[in-house]
Amino acid sequence: MAKNGPRPERNNTTVESLQVVIVEDESLVSQELVLLVSQVGHTVLGVVSHDEEAIQEVAQQRPDVVLCGVKGTEVDGIEFTKRLVEEYPVPVVLLDSEEGGNGIEAAEAGAFNYLSRPVTAGSLGAALVMAHTRFQEWFTASEELGQLRDTLETRKAAEQAKGVIMQRMQLPEAQAYAHLREKCRNQQKTMKQASLEIVEAERAFMETLSKEPASRMRPRYGETGHRNHDDRPHAYDRT
Repeated sequence: MAKNGPRPERNNTTVESLQVVIVEDESLVSQELVLLVSQVGHTVLGVVSHDEEAIQEVAQQRPDVVLCGVKGTEVDGIEFTKRLVEEYPVPVVLLDSEEGGNGIEAAEAGAFNYLSRPVTAGSLGAALVMAHTRFQEWFTASEELGQLRDTLETRKAAEQAKGVIMQRMQLPEAQAYAHLREKCRNQQKTMKQASLEIVEAERAFMETLSKEPASRMRPRYGETGHRNHDDRPHAYDRT
């Protein structure tokens, strides 16, 4: 899972200037990329030539986009992208050699865009903007999905906890739910936290009962050894 959130968008409708970290171990190529990125109005925060340094640079600089070569002497762009997206949510644009052919691997690694050399300032700038836009859309959708999933999980846990309260305290549904909400307020816990605690406590209790030796449980009988007519057939006592 990623450890840090993305850099906040400076403009919700247009991207005027992106902040970019370049990961490239060939000095001539990195110089060219710095020039091309600058020509289209974006800012290069740093250029690094080793994957370990790149991870640290991204964590410190929090760029909008990372531009990385696919294959290099010191950096394997595919493996670097896999590691980076696990540790830090940032869009990566992978730049391949003239032969290319690594587009599928780049996408599977988590890159948001892929280019093959040679590139122009215009094509590179467009690729950076597209990667940033796609990433923002993905991140927003992921947050919304996470919120929806959490809402559904909370609702499910609350229903289960309410059922436990209704059974244990012999309360109608409305009062059981009111009791659950009061527990949240008194203990300063979220509905999900309080509900899961109740459900887990009930599960642990029932598990303990299931492990109780049969000899410790007996049906409620009268003095004659026969079940009294007043006894409920489901009532059992511990000896």
